[in-house]
Amino acid sequence: MQNSQAVAEGDPLFRIDPEPYQLQMQQARAGRAQSAQHRNPRGP
Repeated sequence: MQNSQAVAEGDPLFRIDPEPYQLQMQQARAGRAQSAQHRNPRGP
């Protein structure tokens, strides 16, 4: 896309890099799993 370019409904206007969000999600899941393991060390 360039400045002053016409766009149609549904055309993407920008792209978001998913990597930082995926890394944060992985860290949050790992932290949650570790926290659950400390609360219940023998398993479910």
